[in-house]
Amino acid sequence: MALAKHKQGIDRELAGQLDKLPPPEDVEELLSALRVATLRELATEIVNGGIEHAKGNVDRLEYVRLINSWIATAEETVAAGRNVSRIAARRGKKS
Repeated sequence: MALAKHKQGIDRELAGQLDKLPPPEDVEELLSALRVATLRELATEIVNGGIEHAKGNVDRLEYVRLINSWIATAEETVAAGRNVSRIAARRGKKS
């Protein structure tokens, strides 16, 4: 019973995280606003995260959380005009 409730909670969180994902046109607009150096840093994180997910080291929920975090970092970077590494580091400290 407790396991079923836990799975339901995970399923609800996954659905919520999936709902946060932006449509492709918003992703394109966001990424085109980043500086090349920042885009490279972000792309490196995304590819490395994808590799870890493909290897089975990160489950689907965690991977979607990562994607949403990367998107939020990119949005904050564009809005603040700051270096993505500093923002990502600050996010890491909050986790």
